[in-house]
Amino acid sequence: MSNSVRSHKFSLRFASKWGQNCYVVGEVKELGHWNPGHQLRMVYTEDSLWTITLDVPTTFFRYSYVIIDDFDPNRGVTWEPRTDRELKPDQLPRIDDWGVGKKVQMMTIPNLEKPFWRCPMPYSRMFDASNEIHKELEDIGINVIALLTHLDEANYHTNGLLLPYYAEHKMNVHMFSIDDKSVPWDIQSFRKYVRSVIELIKKDGKVCIHCHSGTGRTGVLVASHWTECSRYSCRIQWTLPWRVNDT
Repeated sequence: MSNSVRSHKFSLRFASKWGQNCYVVGEVKELGHWNPGHQLRMVYTEDSLWTITLDVPTTFFRYSYVIIDDFDPNRGVTWEPRTDRELKPDQLPRIDDWGVGKKVQMMTIPNLEKPFWRCPMPYSRMFDASNEIHKELEDIGINVIALLTHLDEANYHTNGLLLPYYAEHKMNVHMFSIDDKSVPWDIQSFRKYVRSVIELIKKDGKVCIHCHSGTGRTGVLVASHWTECSRYSCRIQWTLPWRVNDT
């Protein structure tokens, strides 16, 4: 074996459902350059533990885990709802727990002086099983929530805990409902929503954006913020397997 690589065992504890499989991805070529299609599928052992042993560089690099549901006709990819993990040259194998770590991330974009935040859905059975996200929101002082799911979806994933929590802690909820694994169909209404959220950020509101996982629909809103605040003329194109819809 070359001195530039070493064997490392990745282990993830994730309580999967039937049809879900875990994959490891990362920024180095051995982990597919963040491409889940690289097919580094982990092996389920027992007690919700998934493992895979790979030859990886001896240098520092970042990695993460994704879930792919074989029963999802769109083969949707669910990314781990946290900052990227790090593997240092001298780090020994360990067991990672899905999503454990700071889940509320601060975001900044050009020409918008104030920051905002993003996170997975608090109290979600999948992404916040330890019920820690709401504590992070309170520590930051979040007072505005930009929620991108349907109401019944939020209630389903959180057993009805989410909206009462926001009401109790006086967090002002601004909702724009987008179907999961989809994009806004009413572009003009969505653009008005984007601009209203930007105005809340500019008025010193501590705004946190989330959908369910805090990635797909949340990423659409973050990207739309960037284009609205950009000095350049931008055109967004939503591309889905069955439809193309332009702004």
